[in-house]
Amino acid sequence: YEQRTERSQRGENGIAVEVVNSVLYNERNPLKREFKNFIDDKYDAEIDDANFETDGEEIMRKVNNYMRQKTRGNIQRFLKNPLPSNTKFALLNALYFSGEWKRTFSSKQTQQGQFQNADQTESQVQYMQQQNAEYNHYVDNAKKVTVIELPYQGDASMILMLPHSKNGLRSLIQQMSNSDVENWLQSMSRGNIASLKLPRMQCKSRVDLKQLLKNLGFKNVFGAEADYSGIGDQVEISAAIHKARVAFEEDGTEASAGTTANAGDQPSSATSGTNVLVKHPFCYIIRDQRNGINLLVGCVTRM
Repeated sequence: YEQRTERSQRGENGIAVEVVNSVLYNERNPLKREFKNFIDDKYDAEIDDANFETDGEEIMRKVNNYMRQKTRGNIQRFLKNPLPSNTKFALLNALYFSGEWKRTFSSKQTQQGQFQNADQTESQVQYMQQQNAEYNHYVDNAKKVTVIELPYQGDASMILMLPHSKNGLRSLIQQMSNSDVENWLQSMSRGNIASLKLPRMQCKSRVDLKQLLKNLGFKNVFGAEADYSGIGDQVEISAAIHKARVAFEEDGTEASAGTTANAGDQPSSATSGTNVLVKHPFCYIIRDQRNGINLLVGCVTRM
């Protein structure tokens, strides 16, 4: 983690992964120096004591300023409301990914089109387009999904998983396993993509890690019975919040707006190959290919 974060934050090879960690604890329950030194050294985390009972608004302002600064302005409001006054120990994490496509999309080809949301409504979006491009991909007819790797400059790639059916995302998620993903990655081969259409978008997420981990069975981690004696006395995790932002745009980072012409469903060339038209809900993985690490995993259900 330490080496990966250091290399990413330097922006090596055209990618940047801004991982921001912050630990807040009640000033009445100080943390052990050894733990603070470890967190600062290994996770480059800001560690602050706080009075959540009286300084809630000021704590929120400081957290938001810190996250805004560390993510270069890409996450503006990490907290929308003050943390509860009875907070004892809070873990905060933000992540921003930026990368340059190895094969960029021309903004001149960006066109407006319809995206069918999971709730059956439709949204107008801008579609980035490429024709007759060579990409690693795999069509799994048994799982009814097409998988394509869109590489960034350097070590990272986006692995896009598009269900064959407009309403197939829920079924795909329910039956998809880690071994399926590994099989898709190993089964991909380079071939012609006759037409590729990908929405230009920004994905933002906020996850209550405390509730998520409880749902996964880690219920005792957050109770008073949890043993955190190695961290400090009377430590009880009150909040664990993760927020992320990732942009998909023509050059992979920030790009100008495209035209407003309508995008059709057919490729502009008669050359044979696979069509990947991302016009309904899908999943993606941002993957560090050198180390085999998934940096981000997400699903887009609505635009």
